[in-house]
Amino acid sequence: MLARSGAIIIFIANPVSFTIASMQNTHHLIVKEKSFEKSGLEGFRLVVSATNHSDTSHLVSKTAMELNILVNVVDNPALCSFIFPTIIDRSPIAAAVSLGGASPVLARLLRAKIESNIPPAFGQLAQLAEKFRSTVKENIKVPAQRRVFWENVLQGKVAELVFSGKKQAAENQLKELISTAETTETVGEVYLVGAGPGDPISCLKTYAAG
Repeated sequence: MLARSGAIIIFIANPVSFTIASMQNTHHLIVKEKSFEKSGLEGFRLVVSATNHSDTSHLVSKTAMELNILVNVVDNPALCSFIFPTIIDRSPIAAAVSLGGASPVLARLLRAKIESNIPPAFGQLAQLAEKFRSTVKENIKVPAQRRVFWENVLQGKVAELVFSGKKQAAENQLKELISTAETTETVGEVYLVGAGPGDPISCLKTYAAG
């Protein structure tokens, strides 16, 4: 997630695990195989301590806070100045689940439940909508009609084709819907139907007689 944001990531550990070594080229990590030192944090904007050594985590947190650097100590909210939410990534769709650090395990369980209800194809559907957003805006000038158009697209045949893996067919269907979409502003009529008690004098006479 940090690599996708464009951050320059410097990884410090002694020893460096195989997992991190294998990620070095993929995420352009700068790996330094050495122990943590207080002076090593100067110039950083954000620090994550992901070690099982309690003393090191406390030292990292204390040093970062003294230098006004954002710090996250994994699974230890008391040592954090910020937390990472659990991310559901369906790019360009992204959703976050956060329990304020109360229970990272529960946050991961909630993420799993949400992910099971949001198939990866939702990201492809969002990309398709983004691709044709300008075209739809040019062809359907009235905002209300445009909103209805997208509601029908994202819940209709186009969405079904995307979810079934037929992206080109979905794109062709969307192009056809755009070309045949209603582009004129609809003028409606309003009817006022009286449903009151009628003549007020008659009502007063009826009330008096009662």
